[in-house]
Amino acid sequence: MVKAGSANDAAVTLAENYPDGYDGFVAAMNRKAAQLNLNATHFSDVDGVGSADHYSSVHDLVILTKEAFKSDFFRQLVNTQTVLITDISGKNEYQLSSTNLLLGKVEGVSGVKTGWTEDAGECLVTYVERNGHRLFLAVLGSADRFGESEKLINWSYSAHDWRQLPLD
Repeated sequence: MVKAGSANDAAVTLAENYPDGYDGFVAAMNRKAAQLNLNATHFSDVDGVGSADHYSSVHDLVILTKEAFKSDFFRQLVNTQTVLITDISGKNEYQLSSTNLLLGKVEGVSGVKTGWTEDAGECLVTYVERNGHRLFLAVLGSADRFGESEKLINWSYSAHDWRQLPLD
């Protein structure tokens, strides 16, 4: 049987099993944000769904994404369109699919994160690489995150001269 759904439950499970518990995990997230100088970011939960005290900015999301991209595993994970996993018995199958509609559609896109809440609107953090030129972008408060991001990507690659910069 194939089931589909959100993976927010995975974030909650990780936090609940953190040595200092859920609240300790959220505190660790905020310490990491401070360490990365994410001055317009505050975490109040692990999934970003239920609190006005949970916020970030385009700038901070790009800095956080660049930090995450130092991990080969993270880069592979956010570039995965669909994967089929099973429980340890092998009897139950779960198909996980990215909600990022730009993966496999827009040249060079290899992640990163979709999001939506009533207060935040549609959100999308994207990584693109074309001809060795890297682009990180974030769209927040959108009514068309995929269309807006695709336009930004195409404009960026057609309207700019590129200089290679390090990831960090």
